[in-house]
Amino acid sequence: TRTTPATSAAACDYSFLLQQPIFQLVAPEESGVDVSLATPLAIASQGHFDAIRQVELIPESGLPIVLSPHNFKPFTAAAPFVPPKVTRSLSAPVVEMLSLPRLKPSTTYQVVLTVRTLGSPPGCPKVLTEHIARFTTESATSLDAIALSHEPPAPPTGTPLTGAQIFDNALRELRTFQYPPIVSFMVTTRSTINGKPFEETFRSLLRTSDDVVITHSVPVMTTNQPENPWGFRVTIPLLGSLFPSQRKGNYSEPFGVPEISPIYSFNLLPRAPITFPGMPPPDPNEEAIRSLGRILTIARDYDATLLDVEKYGSRYVYHLKLTPVERPNVFRLREAWIDTQAFVIWKLRSAGIFDEGPATTVPWDITYTIVDGHWFMASESTTSTIRTGGFLANTPQVNYDGISYTFSDFTYPQDVLGLDFFSEVKTQAIQN
Repeated sequence: TRTTPATSAAACDYSFLLQQPIFQLVAPEESGVDVSLATPLAIASQGHFDAIRQVELIPESGLPIVLSPHNFKPFTAAAPFVPPKVTRSLSAPVVEMLSLPRLKPSTTYQVVLTVRTLGSPPGCPKVLTEHIARFTTESATSLDAIALSHEPPAPPTGTPLTGAQIFDNALRELRTFQYPPIVSFMVTTRSTINGKPFEETFRSLLRTSDDVVITHSVPVMTTNQPENPWGFRVTIPLLGSLFPSQRKGNYSEPFGVPEISPIYSFNLLPRAPITFPGMPPPDPNEEAIRSLGRILTIARDYDATLLDVEKYGSRYVYHLKLTPVERPNVFRLREAWIDTQAFVIWKLRSAGIFDEGPATTVPWDITYTIVDGHWFMASESTTSTIRTGGFLANTPQVNYDGISYTFSDFTYPQDVLGLDFFSEVKTQAIQN
């Protein structure tokens, strides 16, 4: 998308924009997920790289990364990656590469070029700003990020632990994690519908004291096309209720606006008590009451069985099978991957997510990450095809071929009011 300075002359003939060169990001791919933190940038054009004045990588929050275009180098076969295919909009493209500094994990970057215009008429802008792509970097899983001092990754030795011992150690580790009062983050929904990608990104806030999430219902990015302000639509009430209409190529969120807590642990931790203004604090004298002793109990919601020790990224993990002791529709976890040294849970497999709707009927894989020393959900995904809507739901029927939620851009605002956590959004996509 090309934007022009606000001071441009109103009399400028902007038809010259159609003759400007096209720039396309080919690596990392547009809307790429889990992009390496150490990666080159590759851009395709018809050879007009000398027109680029500046390259910026702009995160959702924080300072942008400003790069000099003089460091562009032609792509060669010896490059450390193979560039993806270039779209047909570029004929006989030239691909050049630009080295990047190490990027921040779990962060969405907008790629913005400042480009000198070619052949612009008098009185028209001489420089254009082009937002050519966006991508999200991979999650961090280094134990250094949570200040744990362990030896380099190695498979476990000595007397093997039982599945129950491993699971209990993971729960103890989970109870040590702490969070700032408020967490701001981005959640991105991705799927494939009729062979075409569907993607939307929302901005969310989490109040960690009671795990309440509020999500702004208007996405900050969507593959849906905006409504034509000059168009019109004829609606017949009876037919509209029997056959709901939907703009071609535009789709709704599969389960509604996502209100998912990135610290959700599938009931592995007890829910924090909700406090309200005016509630009296706990009586300190209760601690002074004499007692004969204390009893420590660990809830046995699952029977844990060790399946294997596996490599997981740069770490080694225990792969556990989890069998719920009772109420399998409530205790949905079926497998867990737990770090063999730090007992951090890196991955879970669940028989459904959310409390209601079609997401409860298919298996999901949940991965976790460490960001700024905090344990967060990195993604929830299923490869199953999920059908939503239809005649009974009074909405258009849609088949979502695989669905994923990814979480990124974690920040910790200090000036959030309690009223910011009031919402009347109706959605099935709730996890807190």
